[in-house]
Amino acid sequence: MKTSLLIILAAGLTLSACANTHAYRKSDADEAQTAADIDACRKQANPFSSREEAKEVFDKCMAARGYDKEVVRYGY
Repeated sequence: MKTSLLIILAAGLTLSACANTHAYRKSDADEAQTAADIDACRKQANPFSSREEAKEVFDKCMAARGYDKEVVRYGY
């Protein structure tokens, strides 16, 4: 049982290391403004139960605030 659990945890950690990360860039926004905008957009996306819907709402919210989404790929 312990071995199976360790294998599952190791596989999960390996897969998460290959996940994409996203950054939102806006030329005239400082860290405080970006953090506030991210927080506001998370609150808009929070009511959605589907992860895909929530991500879409969040991305649209950030785009409406003038941010560009930058995707950084790992493991390729």
